[in-house]
Amino acid sequence: AAVDELPRIAPNVAWVGAMKVIQIDLKQPAKIEPVDEDIITMAGCDLGFIMPGNPPQVLQIEQGSDMASFNLRTDDVLVGVDGRDTRGVTKDELGKLLRAASRLTFERPGEDGGEEE
Repeated sequence: AAVDELPRIAPNVAWVGAMKVIQIDLKQPAKIEPVDEDIITMAGCDLGFIMPGNPPQVLQIEQGSDMASFNLRTDDVLVGVDGRDTRGVTKDELGKLLRAASRLTFERPGEDGGEEE
């Protein structure tokens, strides 16, 4: 689906060195559902706390969901919510941040795209 067909969320993609950075502006708060002690589902995207102290990563994306339309992939990492670093936040803190979020920042580790120096 084209971005302008989805009034709720608009993505912005940039490269920082060799790291792909994806920013998603939420037009309204996304639906947040706690799954278990390590997983939160947001707009059809399962975010998991895999390693303590690390930001949550995408575990699964439901086909046809809002997040799937922005080409998020498994293993993308949610590094920011409204400019706040997500490293070290608890699942409960992240849930609170996501409920009020207007901008999400994801990074895609290990993907080449930037220029080598």
